[in-house]
This record gives sequence, structure tokens and C-alpha cells, in this order.
Amino acid sequence: MANTIPKWIMERYAALYKKYKEGDFTFQEAMKIVKEDDKVYMSMVLSELRKSGWLEIKINPDDARKRIYKLFSPESVVQKIELKERE
Repeated sequence: MANTIPKWIMERYAALYKKYKEGDFTFQEAMKIVKEDDKVYMSMVLSELRKSGWLEIKINPDDARKRIYKLFSPESVVQKIELKERE
């Protein structure tokens, strides 16, 4: 299920989605797009997106210490939120 997210996270989601759509990206790529130098802050943004059901995190098959991120489309997130509200 998905949840609504605060505006400040939505702004970062929009920047990432504009660049990557539903494709894979790394933490370093996310930092460049969001123009954020603070790794803790970027981790918090990605964590909030994941907890809210807007982002999927996978382990990098080449290096288990690293993660690969993938955003869900806005349409699929809205559908999940609507389903949750109907329950």
C-alpha cells in the first residue's frame, strides 16, 4: 500500500521521476539529481519514499553493500492510495 507524502518529499520525488521515470538509479545519481550533498538527508528522503510505497529498493547484484532504487509511477501510487482509502 502507499501513503501520501509531504510536499518537500514530493518535490524530490518529482525531480527523480523526471530523470529516471521507472528506471533504476543509484544513491549517488539521486544525490546529483536532487542536488543534495548531505548523505544523511538523502538517505532520509529515500527511506521516506520507500516507507510510503513510492520507491522500491533492491540490492545491487555486483556489490551487496550498495542499493539500486526504482520509483513507482505516480499513477500506480495514486491507485494504491485510493485502494487503501476504500478499505
